[in-house]
Amino acid sequence: MEALRDSEVDKIINTGIFHAEAVKDEKLWDEFKSLSLDLHLPVTESFWKMEVTKNGKVLDSKRERSASWLRNFYNQITHQTLSVDGTSAANFGAGYLSAKNISAAITATLTPFGDNGSSGFYCNYETAGFQSIRAAAGSTTHGILVGLGVTPVSFENYKIETLVANGVGGGQLSYQAMDAPINIWVGTPTFEYTMAWFRYMNNNSGGAITINEVVLQILKYVGTNAVMERHIIAGGLLVPDTAQLRCDYQMVVTFLE
Repeated sequence: MEALRDSEVDKIINTGIFHAEAVKDEKLWDEFKSLSLDLHLPVTESFWKMEVTKNGKVLDSKRERSASWLRNFYNQITHQTLSVDGTSAANFGAGYLSAKNISAAITATLTPFGDNGSSGFYCNYETAGFQSIRAAAGSTTHGILVGLGVTPVSFENYKIETLVANGVGGGQLSYQAMDAPINIWVGTPTFEYTMAWFRYMNNNSGGAITINEVVLQILKYVGTNAVMERHIIAGGLLVPDTAQLRCDYQMVVTFLE
């Protein structure tokens, strides 16, 4: 397999270029996947798919790689994988296993995998209600949410920049209920597992809305919430009045047995 060129390595090391260019470089992804499977390491990829329809006609559709997982996400998977609790209720950043919610409050109550305690993050995200990504109709406390913000993604982001509120007033969308995610296993000898969340949003605001950002936000048991992934939509996505927006978040894990 051809080794990565120095210029390609620079793309990965330089965070700004990574989000702007390297994420879109399918050659880099092909080489990464090939090397990982040669080493029998699982490969995780994720995508945002967004589609605008009106009167049954597709007006616009985009599918973009998602590589904007935030510090909250990495802290979450670390504490659950290693079954360790958080380390600081006062500090959030390098060296700390803590969480920051959308109000900028920091907590160390990252409950380990399988701990169904009364606080902290828990792993049962598919069930509607607390400890979930799955949101009810009209809810913007968690789930797939969209916004107007255009500021580039930072690893330290902990909330959506400019949330589009739920409703039928100017600049608002009607957020629909989220169903349980779609889970699919694909054959041997290379196994592929796909999980997809999706949510519909209707524009009955009386005017067009341009969506620039989309996030995955979880709800903690104690009623606070935190963003796990924030994505800037290339060029934005225009949602005309009376049109419907569907946002899908798809994660694919490929591995060998």
